[in-house]
Amino acid sequence: MKIQKKYALTSSLLLGAALLATTACTNVTVTPAPAVSESSHGMMDHGSSSNDTMGSDDASGGMMSQGIGTMMAADVMFLEMMIPHHQQAVEMSQLASSNGASPEVQKLADKIAAAQGPEIEQMQSWLDDANAPDMMGGSSMGMAGVLSDAQMSKLAAAKGAAFDRLYLQGMIGHHEGAVAMAQDVIDSGENPTVIALAKKIIEAQTAEIAQMKRMLGQ
Repeated sequence: MKIQKKYALTSSLLLGAALLATTACTNVTVTPAPAVSESSHGMMDHGSSSNDTMGSDDASGGMMSQGIGTMMAADVMFLEMMIPHHQQAVEMSQLASSNGASPEVQKLADKIAAAQGPEIEQMQSWLDDANAPDMMGGSSMGMAGVLSDAQMSKLAAAKGAAFDRLYLQGMIGHHEGAVAMAQDVIDSGENPTVIALAKKIIEAQTAEIAQMKRMLGQ
């Protein structure tokens, strides 16, 4: 079954959020890149300008690293999008034990929750270390692969085999959205730590997508 990707973020939403964030955080400098365009994956391409960075200014006007180091707006946007994206995947997975999932689906759900829970904490700590502005407000609205409230309610109400099917279908689309987001930051971000996480997400979730498609076909 093809999972339709919805909710592409608009240019005005992201750029507006970034500009508002700059006025709310005096310790962070955000210089928008010369051009902002939508990438083919549903995230925004903020360009590769070396001026599009986040960190604290030193006395000479240069950019100082804090903790994780200097991040571009694209790096911060990825982290702020991936946190609620991961949170929903964990929420979906936690339903497996109470909704009569099969042993195979339960094992996969436990694996996903165990992997993404610590990543949420790690990504939040990086944002805190960099004193990054809040561009998203914790919202998952507009992210590729995110389930709607109606879809989450349907999943929560499903039991047994019906839950297995909805969970696998929903998580395939959810993972595909995460892979697209990760590829975007690899293409447009700059922070090596963030990019390393993105590559890890692509590797792990691509393998899980293949696994879930096999499980659906059984």
